[in-house]
Amino acid sequence: MWASKIHTLFERLREKDFEIAIISSQVNIRYLTGLKFVALERPILLILNVKERKSVMFVPLLELERVKQSLGKNIDEVLYYADHEDPYLKLVSIIKELAPQKTVGLEGSTPFKIVEPILKSSKNIEIKSIDDVLQQLRVIKDQYELNYIRKASEILDKTIEYAFSIIKNGISEIDLADDLVRYSKRQGAEDVPFSIVQFGRNTSNPHGLPTQERLKPEEPVLIDIAAQYNGYFSDITRVGFFGKSIPEEYTRIHSVVLKAHDEAIARVRPGVRAKEVDRVARSIIAAEGYGRYFTHRTGHGLGLEVHEEPYIHSGNNTVLKEGMVFTVEPGIYLPEKYGVRIEDTVIVTASGCEVATKSNRAIIQISPQ
Repeated sequence: MWASKIHTLFERLREKDFEIAIISSQVNIRYLTGLKFVALERPILLILNVKERKSVMFVPLLELERVKQSLGKNIDEVLYYADHEDPYLKLVSIIKELAPQKTVGLEGSTPFKIVEPILKSSKNIEIKSIDDVLQQLRVIKDQYELNYIRKASEILDKTIEYAFSIIKNGISEIDLADDLVRYSKRQGAEDVPFSIVQFGRNTSNPHGLPTQERLKPEEPVLIDIAAQYNGYFSDITRVGFFGKSIPEEYTRIHSVVLKAHDEAIARVRPGVRAKEVDRVARSIIAAEGYGRYFTHRTGHGLGLEVHEEPYIHSGNNTVLKEGMVFTVEPGIYLPEKYGVRIEDTVIVTASGCEVATKSNRAIIQISPQ
């Protein structure tokens, strides 16, 4: 799996005349090698000698054995630096040995500590971004990646069911949010980057953080949570109502959002542009008179990051392809009253799409005890 990803990257970089590429981000190193690590002050880098198709990990000495054991034959060589050495000067010496005459590829997020010594090392070196190349690779998920996203989605479906089963009078947003993080991890989530729980008028804030606000009868509930499994994310949002009588207006905006959600998903298939999915959702909400209350894009890509390409908005001409994964999450937010968002993770298939998150999308009514 990992060797094939690096092989494909070599092909793409060679096509664009890169001689060397240096990858510093945790996410892209994990994508290409499977190595999981925490980026602290000691850099961990993947150096690709494009001309010779040679991959080199550059790591601190204390990580040397772990990296060797973790990567095995997926990487051609592992080089290290000790704590008393300057890793950036040592990196320059490695690059000089490779003797680039033209182009070194870096990510846009590459720290200046890496960029500056490379630029100073030679007047011949030209630095160019490899972000587009990496994004084109990562945006199409293979079956391993899709299965990890499906597993993350299963965890979220269980978490949503659990969430609405434990809601009670007086529970705080922050306490419920924290409980959902713990529950998701008990179900196998590697990480839960956010757990948004909102009650009452707080639901009118599209991405408000949980507060100490406590739930009272006759209030709406919104839960938006993401989970990571083996590196890959899924994302979901569901709404409910804590009370005996759901307001007619709340029911109405939920029905509009659900229609926008369903018809946008029905539009997803290879060959359709991302902006068309957004247009379908937005036009339905606008036609019902709520256009100005739908204040965000219709979705975002999912993978090793919880927000990545493709972004589903009106300006994105990206053509959808099999293996792309993103959210569809239209919403309506009435200021100081309440908001509704329904979000699912969808996978583009050969003939349409698969909805990976499957839990109930109706208003989940919770009766006060």
